[in-house]
Amino acid sequence: MLGLLDMSAAFDTVDHKILLKRLEVSFGITGQAQFLSDGQNTDCSILWQQIYFAEIIVWCSAGFCLRSSVFALYSADVIHIAAKHEVCIHAYADDLQTYISCAACDQITATSCLLTCVSDIDRWMSSNRLKLNASKTEFTWLGTRQQLAKLNMSPLQIKDQVITPLDKVRDLDVIINSKLTMESHTANIVRSCFYQLRQLPSIWRSLTTDALCTLATAFVANRVDYCNAVLYGTSTSVKRRLQLVLNAAARMVVGIGKYEHITPVLRDTLHWLPVTVYSSRSLL
Repeated sequence: MLGLLDMSAAFDTVDHKILLKRLEVSFGITGQAQFLSDGQNTDCSILWQQIYFAEIIVWCSAGFCLRSSVFALYSADVIHIAAKHEVCIHAYADDLQTYISCAACDQITATSCLLTCVSDIDRWMSSNRLKLNASKTEFTWLGTRQQLAKLNMSPLQIKDQVITPLDKVRDLDVIINSKLTMESHTANIVRSCFYQLRQLPSIWRSLTTDALCTLATAFVANRVDYCNAVLYGTSTSVKRRLQLVLNAAARMVVGIGKYEHITPVLRDTLHWLPVTVYSSRSLL
């Protein structure tokens, strides 16, 4: 079971006094970090010299803006809460992914364990001026078709919110379906890329080949390349759909027909990698 926890305006609700105390007690950061409590303007260049080594904070004219690395320190106790419940957790800034593995016959025990963990995380957030947004929190079961058929997909209770496990969820803009086939994610990429390609013909005659290549890279190739490691081990049909997108973008850039051979153009002219390399390059 995968649980994607959503926090409401997390960076905006951090309590500076709690942050200073946690930096001092948990991580031994003192001294120059105390400028947070002064409330006075400070010369930007001096401030950067003082705290750049720890990447703690940047000064803004309207106030203080936390870096994601500092928020990770502020919310580090969440990791310990998950460990206490033997629940796995990944944190990226204010995005939390909790998950637990079990056999289908142990579904009730695993679900109870994960929900108890989420409940403790919610209580910790409340005591630290953060808020778990239960209405945007999502859950999904991941497994084979045979194992998923054995599960009871009954709704889950988080605070006063009833949450039904979904067949697919969006995690950091990657769409994960319950069978991990990445078909939903691929369909979303293909749809988005072809939408962008349909917008370009209205201006492509006014652009140079280099300009077209830049646009195709920005609006198409980068979408295919984003989080490409999740495509490792996916089916050939999934990768073929993404390759068709790259082929279409390449044909538009160089202005050749849909039935002309495109591999030399991709390799020698545009220097774009095949999708089969895209999907494994991050793991090498």
